[in-house]
Amino acid sequence: MRKTHADKIREAVTDLGLASPREIMDWIRKHYPEDKVNPLSYRSDIIGCSKNHSSTGHYPSMPKFLWFEEDTKKYRLAQTHEATSQIETKRKGTRLTENEQICIDGIPVTKLSVTGQILIPVTIREKMGFQSGDMLAFIINEKGILEVRKARIKLEFK
Repeated sequence: MRKTHADKIREAVTDLGLASPREIMDWIRKHYPEDKVNPLSYRSDIIGCSKNHSSTGHYPSMPKFLWFEEDTKKYRLAQTHEATSQIETKRKGTRLTENEQICIDGIPVTKLSVTGQILIPVTIREKMGFQSGDMLAFIINEKGILEVRKARIKLEFK
């Protein structure tokens, strides 16, 4: 079975540790000499496989397993547990792309889009039983806390 670019990128970074796109592509050339390595295509796919690169949102179908180190412009495998990537995100001030979600100290966080939309994190949707098409009510309680509940709308015709 033929391996995808993402498979080869994962193998390269697993072997290299912290690596630049050029180092990743050189590794792929060495280990897959029969495959032509198109630098533009691979650079795009490396960005697309990153969880935190500022342009990763342009590649939503790519698997997200890399972490982009802004200061060195190199990539490494993202940590499997969320805490490390959450700390790095907070420390480095990495911007979330629209519809990207993270957890900080166990609390799901998402970004408000320019049109005022949010993507409710899947863990919250599952806990609350929210499903596609549900009507939601937004209530600010007496303590100033926003509550989100399923809305029950009753239509009456006279």
